[in-house]
Amino acid sequence: PEEHEWEDISDLCDLAVRGMNLGEMLESPEFRLFDAMSAIEIMDPKMDSGFDSAGDMSLERAEQEGIIKKSLSHSELITIWDELFMYYLLWLDGHTIVQTCWCCLYLQNIKELVQPIPVFGAFIDAFLIACRSAKDAIIS
Repeated sequence: PEEHEWEDISDLCDLAVRGMNLGEMLESPEFRLFDAMSAIEIMDPKMDSGFDSAGDMSLERAEQEGIIKKSLSHSELITIWDELFMYYLLWLDGHTIVQTCWCCLYLQNIKELVQPIPVFGAFIDAFLIACRSAKDAIIS
């Protein structure tokens, strides 16, 4: 497993602020303003336009409403895969992984919802490898 150590850059930021004018901001190529706003917005009813606590979807509720099933037709599998590809491309385009790839309910319980369907399990294994490889390519 990869381990990243946190480094305190407070002194460096304080030094940079001394040379800045009102209205300027610090920026990092690895962390954009969009990322900062997404981190603040997620699950905040005032900031997250997609958040609706009354409409929260749990796995149990999704199963009761027939949104997720433990047995899927080939057509249903292809629809899910198509959505996951779309989310993957949105993530690569700069959206957060939480609001794209990880919003698939089937990924919330792979053992019970995905693994019993071998072809779905193989797809998800490849999908997760692709996500990990993209993350590693971006970080390095």
